[in-house]
Amino acid sequence: MSVRALVRLRRAGTAAALATVLTALTSCSLFGSDDVARPDSVSKFDEHPCAVFTETEMINIISEPYLHLTGYAPELSNGPTATTGKGDTTCTYILQPKGGVKSAAAEVQELELSVGHAKNDGVAAMSSCVTAAGSGAGPYQVLPIAQQACLTAQYDVWLKVGSAYYHINGNPQPGWPNVADGHSVVVPLILAVARSAADRLPRS
Repeated sequence: MSVRALVRLRRAGTAAALATVLTALTSCSLFGSDDVARPDSVSKFDEHPCAVFTETEMINIISEPYLHLTGYAPELSNGPTATTGKGDTTCTYILQPKGGVKSAAAEVQELELSVGHAKNDGVAAMSSCVTAAGSGAGPYQVLPIAQQACLTAQYDVWLKVGSAYYHINGNPQPGWPNVADGHSVVVPLILAVARSAADRLPRS
């Protein structure tokens, strides 16, 4: 084989290698499971609610309170699930102890965590929560997060970010027969997500 032919083959091999690298780079997830940038408007959030956090970011945010709650590091069961449409837009994460072990808290073998845009009832829900907090009812509490935030008795936080209302909710499974019994241990995890979400969720 001639030297010229060898050079052509080498160049072809280099081109093929570069093509492989470029293909791999373009197929990588740079922004989470949806392969889209973090939404910079409410309408974009409604299209891709799971782009607010990458899976790694979410795990890092909830890692410490989840460890305190269950005794183990968290992992996601499959990927986050987006619910879009005319109703509220939500991204739901299913969390479980890493490695498939049983949680030290029998009531939290699995935790369903959701971050959603309350399209229809956000104003009313926030108002109801703030009123309950003002009356000293149960664990209701107004929080210094975003433009306005309120913690309810149901393991959730309502957020007002700019002109938009969002809902952060935790649903432990199998849960406590009396929701109030788990409030003090579940809420720190929900608050960790709410604080991080307030800096990322679009304002309008």
